[in-house]
Amino acid sequence: MTSADNPPPPALPLAGKKVYAAWVIAAYTVLANMPVGCVLYGLNLQARGSSVRGRLLIAIGIIGGIALFSVSLIGHLSPYQSRMLLALAIFSAVGFYRFEREPVRAALQVGAVLARWWPPALILAAICIVILCIP
Repeated sequence: MTSADNPPPPALPLAGKKVYAAWVIAAYTVLANMPVGCVLYGLNLQARGSSVRGRLLIAIGIIGGIALFSVSLIGHLSPYQSRMLLALAIFSAVGFYRFEREPVRAALQVGAVLARWWPPALILAAICIVILCIP
């Protein structure tokens, strides 16, 4: 048999693209904060080809993270505000999970691979260390 007899298999549209599992996005949204969930969701959208929406969500996540950090520097949140942020994070995590569950499954079927869960944790840990070192 020659290579002319066996044409190469068609390339998968998302071959090699890394996507975060829906549960990873939901977990980071609850355990870290909602802006981190927005960034991860935006990265997934970009990997699946929605670059404008993905970049928009990444920008919203970064701006939201900066705003949340600024609020924490200015003064402490009241217990009520903290509970509200946690409730919003849980609500957002459920939404991200529901939005991403099927698209991630479909992306995996057309060649995407699951991104590792721990690199965002290392980035967040590094940010926390830098913040703690600021006098």
